[in-house]
Amino acid sequence: MKLLTNSNESNTSLGVLERLAYASGNLGNGLFAAIISAFLLFFYTNYMHLNPGIIGTIFMAVRITDGITDLIMGRIVDKTRSKHGQARIWILRTCIPYSIATVLLFTVPVGAVDTVKYVYVAIVYMLVSAILTTAFAVPYVSLAALLTDNPYERGLLGVFSMFSGTFAGMIISGLTIAMVEAFGDNQNAWIKMAIIFAVVGALFELVSFFGTKERVKPSHNINEDGEHKHTDIRVSIGSLVRNKYWVMFIIMSFGLWMIVGLQNTAMIYYCDSVLMDKGAYATLALTGNVSMLGALLVAFVFMKKLGKENTFRIGMVLAVAGVVIMIFFPTVMYILIFGTFVRSVGSGLAAACMTGILADTLDYSEWKNGVSVIGMGMAAYSACMKLGSGISAALWGGVLNIGNYNGAVGTQLPSAIMAIKAGFYYIPFAVALISFILIMQFDLDKKHDKIHADLEERRGRTA
Repeated sequence: MKLLTNSNESNTSLGVLERLAYASGNLGNGLFAAIISAFLLFFYTNYMHLNPGIIGTIFMAVRITDGITDLIMGRIVDKTRSKHGQARIWILRTCIPYSIATVLLFTVPVGAVDTVKYVYVAIVYMLVSAILTTAFAVPYVSLAALLTDNPYERGLLGVFSMFSGTFAGMIISGLTIAMVEAFGDNQNAWIKMAIIFAVVGALFELVSFFGTKERVKPSHNINEDGEHKHTDIRVSIGSLVRNKYWVMFIIMSFGLWMIVGLQNTAMIYYCDSVLMDKGAYATLALTGNVSMLGALLVAFVFMKKLGKENTFRIGMVLAVAGVVIMIFFPTVMYILIFGTFVRSVGSGLAAACMTGILADTLDYSEWKNGVSVIGMGMAAYSACMKLGSGISAALWGGVLNIGNYNGAVGTQLPSAIMAIKAGFYYIPFAVALISFILIMQFDLDKKHDKIHADLEERRGRTA
């Protein structure tokens, strides 16, 4: 096992330090994402006493805008030229403003009327989600396809990235409530917590910038005279939508991130209102995060022996099984822990494959249609991650509103309890089942050797 990457060839295997540097970017980003997905709605409903339906609608509206800005950012990445490459430069440009804006999510003006509070939430959430998260995340996920085109290495990058993101979630789930309570259990406490994680997150994102190097130069980016050229955006989009593997992947990834986002958001409510023990959140969240980390650690073994697609299939079977266990034993704590373990191992195996599968679908687009759209293709994946979590937050707000959930009271109505259960396991079960059905139709692993050989020949002619 080598520490350093010793080659600049596009098909090189990476050193451990560069893999870790790439993963550190998702560790920093994961701190922000985990705070937002797991606690932001809870903070607004239970500390700011804002209406969950209105907040959910705001989240949903921003996420729709997010899909548009992701595509714009993907186009920007495809056209970016700098001494730091196409993607890395954007990590440097966005990490500081991204961390500052995340803190602003918690600085809702206390003395203002509710209308002003909702407007403030909408503006800051738009800034964080649709602009700054996009400007960081799209280049970051694009970077995985630009560091190397070695399929096994891409799979490993996905494992390292998902491991660091999950580890960030474990940190947030394990420390946030304790930090907030230690700081006074009020709005100022949430702000102090956010500032600490914002500084740490920005530092890890900078490590990702300084510790990686782009090596892959897509064949369409250089013409026969050695000059850069660009593909019309309509051609880029057309290349993606005609790629059946990419379309299936986008649907599957949307489903996976919707499940993760919905269960992360619903868990604190489930513990507080169904189990009547807010402290149980730390136990379940820790179980989920540790189990997912363990799955990520062994995922590369499954991928090497069985391939990325079969590993994803195994993961989705386990994810469905874990949710079923929780449905049948909704209040038995030790069985809930076991169900969370099974579901999280499955989600970890599936999530570890995502980056590698996506990079392969984009190679397929370049091979079949003669168009390389790494930025646009990765942008759509970033959009799915954010739309999945955003729609889950909006859906969760709507479900709570329909169930007449009231964050200002201790004991919830039966309709609210049913709503919480629906969000915690009924809806995730249905979505996981759909994703499993789709992955059964996927057979791109069998075609990779032919695709890679042809692309190497094309890229060699334009090098």
